[in-house]
Amino acid sequence: MKPTVAPVGAEFEENLSIRYLASSIEREGFEAVIIPFNDSAAAREIARRVAAWTVSHGTIDTTEADRARWRLPEEPGIYQVQLVVDYGDDGLGFDAMTVEVT
Repeated sequence: MKPTVAPVGAEFEENLSIRYLASSIEREGFEAVIIPFNDSAAAREIARRVAAWTVSHGTIDTTEADRARWRLPEEPGIYQVQLVVDYGDDGLGFDAMTVEVT
């Protein structure tokens, strides 16, 4: 059984980037399971499955059921946030985002 990676993002016909990402994941030997995040209705289901948020710097506020707010530090630098989503018998999904504060 291959490890599963679940990219989370918009899945619209005109937005192929999530499919390109999934293709790259599969080329590296993982199973890719795209988790569509096309509108706010999907947010509650994804938030229900969130197992963990981690940040390299700053803080995460998850007081709202379907939102997470990443408060970045004021110091310039490159920072990363990671998300782990639990899909029960289907495994875990991971996603990350990196931003630069200037």
